[in-house]
Amino acid sequence: MYGLAACSVVGRLYISDWDNDCVHAVPLNTDDQDDDSIDDPDDDSTSWNVANQPAGLSLTAGEPPNVLVACHGAGKVQEWSPEGILIRQIQLPDESKLIWHAVQLSDAELLVSHEGSLHRVIVVSADDGEVIRRCDEVDAVQLQYPRSVVVDRDLGRVLVADQCNNRIVEAEEDLTGARQLELNVNDGPAWPYGLHLDQNRRRLYVTEWNHGRILRVDLP
Repeated sequence: MYGLAACSVVGRLYISDWDNDCVHAVPLNTDDQDDDSIDDPDDDSTSWNVANQPAGLSLTAGEPPNVLVACHGAGKVQEWSPEGILIRQIQLPDESKLIWHAVQLSDAELLVSHEGSLHRVIVVSADDGEVIRRCDEVDAVQLQYPRSVVVDRDLGRVLVADQCNNRIVEAEEDLTGARQLELNVNDGPAWPYGLHLDQNRRRLYVTEWNHGRILRVDLP
């Protein structure tokens, strides 16, 4: 299991299954059900096959939102309906194809993190995957395995987990003005991996690879 995305509108948790090339859709339990109910074979859980090595998941801004799947091994972003119907797929160029996460910036653009011959965060066309803008270094330090990305709509910026540089990077939505985000965390993040932004509470949650922590950072 790699990526998670929860949608309260349709009442489902989406989980990407890297080894089995599929996405699982599990009902969100909103009542006082038993803890074992998630494993009930008669519940409303389902799954569907996606392209090779699905990694990060995110939701579009539609009503209801669709699910964006970053297919690392296939070098493409797939968009699926909440019921598992393929809406479209966007093939990225070869130098950008080992993708980890994709997030909708607008109807026309996606924010994507990737590794490969280059380690970058890019903005691509939602129509054909053409690279429109890019960021590959911050403060003269090359990005190393940028993983999860989130969009802070309130401040018009993006945040990136720059894993092997042990930092969170912030930049404008057009990827200009990139800099390290200062965090009030003991020892700083250790191989930050996943990001989740609680926009309402202005809280950023960071999962680590090395220390095994989930960090909560209060944002301005």
